[in-house]
This record gives sequence, structure tokens and C-alpha cells, in this order.
Amino acid sequence: THSCDTDGDGVPDTSDSCPGTAAGSKVNAGGCSGAQLVANSCPTSGSYKNHGAYVSCVAKASEDALNAGLLTSAEKDAIVSAAGQSSIGKK
Repeated sequence: THSCDTDGDGVPDTSDSCPGTAAGSKVNAGGCSGAQLVANSCPTSGSYKNHGAYVSCVAKASEDALNAGLLTSAEKDAIVSAAGQSSIGKK
């Protein structure tokens, strides 16, 4: 591993928007994996109109990450399923 890339994702720490990427993850030019992009786009602490709004956010962000080649279909489905089973956005 290069000393300037602590998480070993191929993006130097000085340019890495998502330090601590899991080993072997596909990342974008900013060093973010698909899962990290979804989490950044739809934070669990965000204020959502309702649960459906959170799940919709996750579904769209996951689809974008899939289209960018950062998630497999199975990974996307698992992320959206986990969002659906969460209580985020429920009053």
C-alpha cells in the first residue's frame, strides 16, 4: 500500500473524500464506494418527510451507484432492503 493512501483504495489521502473505505471496494474518483455514496446522499440522521421519503432517497442513490459501476445489483438490493426495514423517517 502506498503510504499516502491509508485505506488502499487507489485514491491518495489528500484527494480521498471517503477515508476508511473497506478493502476491495470499487470506488469513484473521489475514493467513495457505492455504499458510502448512498450514506452520504441519504444520511440516517437526515430529516425526511416520512419513511418512504428515506427509502426513496436510498433507492435513487443506490441506482446511481449501480449505474456508475460502484455497486452490484445484489448490493443495491441489500442496501434498499435494509433501508426499507429501518425505522428512519418514521414518526
